[in-house]
Amino acid sequence: MPTNGFVPNYINMNSSKTNKRELVFSFILPGLLIALPALLYIIFRAVNLSFTHDESLSFFIANGDTTYAQTPNNHLVNTFLMRVFGGLFGNSEFALRLPNILAFILYCLAGLTIIRNLKNPEISIILFAILAINCLMFEFFGLARGYGLSMGMLMVSFYFFTKLNNQTLTIKVYMIFLVFTLLFSQLALYANFNALNIHLAMIPALLFSIIQFAKRKINKQNKIAVIILFISVFVVDLAALIPAIARLKFMESINELAVFGDHKGLMQTTIKSLITSFYYHQQDFPVTFNIMLWGVVSVFVMGCLWFLRNLYFKDFNNFTLIFFVFCLYLLAPVLQEVIFKIPYPLTRTAILYFPVFSLVFIFLFSELFSAAKNILLKASLIVMLTGVSTFVVYTAYVKRNFTNTSEWYYDKHDKEMLELIAKDRFSCKNPDSVIISNHWTFTPVINFYRVTRNYVWLKPVIKEDYKKADYYICYYDDVTKIPGDSIQLIAKYDDISVALYKELKP
Repeated sequence: MPTNGFVPNYINMNSSKTNKRELVFSFILPGLLIALPALLYIIFRAVNLSFTHDESLSFFIANGDTTYAQTPNNHLVNTFLMRVFGGLFGNSEFALRLPNILAFILYCLAGLTIIRNLKNPEISIILFAILAINCLMFEFFGLARGYGLSMGMLMVSFYFFTKLNNQTLTIKVYMIFLVFTLLFSQLALYANFNALNIHLAMIPALLFSIIQFAKRKINKQNKIAVIILFISVFVVDLAALIPAIARLKFMESINELAVFGDHKGLMQTTIKSLITSFYYHQQDFPVTFNIMLWGVVSVFVMGCLWFLRNLYFKDFNNFTLIFFVFCLYLLAPVLQEVIFKIPYPLTRTAILYFPVFSLVFIFLFSELFSAAKNILLKASLIVMLTGVSTFVVYTAYVKRNFTNTSEWYYDKHDKEMLELIAKDRFSCKNPDSVIISNHWTFTPVINFYRVTRNYVWLKPVIKEDYKKADYYICYYDDVTKIPGDSIQLIAKYDDISVALYKELKP
């Protein structure tokens, strides 16, 4: 029967529709089921949580205050975006935090695409849960800091990084992917200078990838032109690093790089602090902590063994390259501590280890799953991965927090205290300017709300010892330092040991 091409085309159309339907129901919808609740949680926190100490410093840097412009607090991409979004949408907490919320969406889209390309539909959503669900990461995707932006940009960089291993790429497409890999890694770096180590760790892996690509694609006719093009890309990339390195050297000269970290070693400082922060800074969980610690060590050992296996068989796939990057990334703070005496990073300054380790985990178990020929072994891997992802999701659910950040917990009630002061001032019909004396940790946030809420009656507060004032915000231990003649308690917050007092006037 003559078909005139109709039947094959009809079959192809049906096949395409089937593939799209499978993609939606087996991948996109389950992915949304994981990512959407996390996004809503992040948005709720961004809208409702009081602005924090470091966010407030970033706000004033973004609006021209040079006092802290040369400190690590100035996350350049975040500072720029705070200025842009504040100008467009106003200086509400949500508007200023919106760039990092969008970075979470970017992170999820890039991560989902990476996992989708692994061709392991049986475990893809399980792996995505492990990549996307993390209490500390949620915290920084909902704050006006550079950490969330850096994680989002870094995941996009890794997406293009993994595309480079496609052996069917043309030279033009390969070059585009290489440029985007470096570009988004640079953006991650300028969003958070702690990303310098991961950028530097990617360069040897990229050079190795280029060599492998050149063996396949470059011929005598285009050899010189392509080599010049590759060299030009890396020259531009290294030139773009110069301002970041110069800035870090300056911060080192004024002792700003040694203010957050420790010298106790990579395991004691960085790895253990990340496990603790993953569990949302809960200290009394020795059994769970040790299980997580040995689980991380076991994955790393398994990764080492599989990496050596891949080297033996000259299997330079994405796992091999990403694990190589991860090992260099682990080595970087060790060398920095030995050579420059820079302390090992911990908690938020080490947060980029989370997405990178998650990618190592994902690619490792994807390869193990693909290599498993026995159905029982595949089923065992699915059960194990399901257990890990269930623990990750359960931990995030149990540790959910709708009231404060773990890093700046003392700012939990700042907005509420200022609202109480405003209410008390108007109830007393006191039109005079109000002076607040406070512990220095609350100074940036008080000034932030003074500006953004147009509290023209409130005088700016400065970092100094307690002085005579109309209102006092202090920790319980500092009550005796208040110089007031007669003070009255307005509010107590036992959860952070902070009290609000007012001076009683004759």
